[in-house]
Amino acid sequence: MSNVRRSRLGFTLIELLVVIAIIAILIGLLVPAVQRVREAAARTATMNNLSQVAKAVHLCHDQFKKFPPYYGVYGAKTTPLTFHTHVLPFVDQGPLYSNPVPTGVVPAYLSSMDPTQTNNGANACNFPVNIRLFYTQGGLGTLAPATALVYPKMPGSFQDGVSQTLLFATKYMNCGSNGGSFWLDPGLNGVSSPTAATFGVSMGLWQPAPTGSSCVPTAGTAISFTVQAIQIALCDASVRSVSTGVSNATWQAVHTPGGSDSPGPDWVE
Repeated sequence: MSNVRRSRLGFTLIELLVVIAIIAILIGLLVPAVQRVREAAARTATMNNLSQVAKAVHLCHDQFKKFPPYYGVYGAKTTPLTFHTHVLPFVDQGPLYSNPVPTGVVPAYLSSMDPTQTNNGANACNFPVNIRLFYTQGGLGTLAPATALVYPKMPGSFQDGVSQTLLFATKYMNCGSNGGSFWLDPGLNGVSSPTAATFGVSMGLWQPAPTGSSCVPTAGTAISFTVQAIQIALCDASVRSVSTGVSNATWQAVHTPGGSDSPGPDWVE
């Protein structure tokens, strides 16, 4: 009788294998779910950073009555600096603005979704500015030279409306010629005076349509971190996702602040 009782206290080999199989299945179901949660958290964090930087640009405008230039003199600085450098005091980076160093990390400028980040994202930014904001006449003319800087102002510079004009979109930190520093300041990385071309590929944003979830250097700087949608901030400081399948016409329309082109129906969320 005691032998029978003892035999019932253990597992047979088949029972043990069944338990192991069930655990393996549960782990297989759990891992993708955890990954989806992490991706959702990373998307939310990216959106929050985009929102923070877009609102910082508006704080710049409130103080100086105009947006910063893509590269030039602004505020208290008497030497030309980049757009993102001028915004530093408004994203809690006053010390870095006062004493810029090429190894500085600006958390608000980064996305944890970027797999190409190196050196903790030092001297870099995942949110390039829409370079079309700085064209002469506010439309499709030539990029304003240093002697005729364009400082976008509200509401006059946004005839299409701030809610239909792109401010920032996501990009990889390192993607061939489309990587680069947000500084581009004299003495910091060897660039004495960036041209429109060099600034355009580093922190400017212009291309026919966003590229989805891959590093394609020839496609432009606006790159989504997922295949479904690219994350953007508009000039009214709102943030949203836009399908990577958006039409070229709509994508170009939201780049231009002063034209008469309106986004197509595929712009509606």
